Amino acid sequence: MLKQLSEPLMQGISRGAFSIPGGHRLYLEAKEKVELDYKLVPRKGVKAMEVLQSFLQSQSVIEKSILHSDEALTKGEKAIAEEWAKKEAAEKEQELLRQQNKEQQEMMEAQERSFRENMKQLKEKMEREKESILREQERVLKHMLKVQKELLTEGFREKSEALNKEINQLKEENKRFEENKYMNILKIICVVGIGFLIGNPWCV
Repeated sequence: MLKQLSEPLMQGISRGAFSIPGGHRLYLEAKEKVELDYKLVPRKGVKAMEVLQSFLQSQSVIEKSILHSDEALTKGEKAIAEEWAKKEAAEKEQELLRQQNKEQQEMMEAQERSFRENMKQLKEKMEREKESILREQERVLKHMLKVQKELLTEGFREKSEALNKEINQLKEENKRFEENKYMNILKIICVVGIGFLIGNPWCV
């Protein structure tokens, strides 16, 4: 009777059903079921307990083997789980770094677009101011030439010559202004550009 009741347990041992992580617990449950079922069998005879104890003793070596196997497998499974956890953490860190690099790149591109737009607006503003100054100087120059012509017509040669000096001086200033305009723009762009590169908020 005990042999029949223990047959599923022995088959499980043979096919390695308990050679898995947690197998020792499964084995104990299966063995306890055999023991309980056997105790419930009526009219087993006077040697029933002796037969049961003999069976349990025969399982002692098997149980130790399953326990050792279970501990090794559980340890190995734990090591694998830890390795996967480390790998997952490393992948998450790499993803975070990629996201941070992407955001930083986008921010730098936005700053560059803003910088170029600011430079464009600055250049346009300086060009407008330059044109305004040149128009005013041209107006003054025409007026002075007109006055000089009138002075010559009326015979005021000395005053005409003095005015001619002022006219020549104004022409020279216009010439220098024209020559220096691009240099001034370049200097401002360089200053602002350096400020942009070093992140100086007063320059950007």
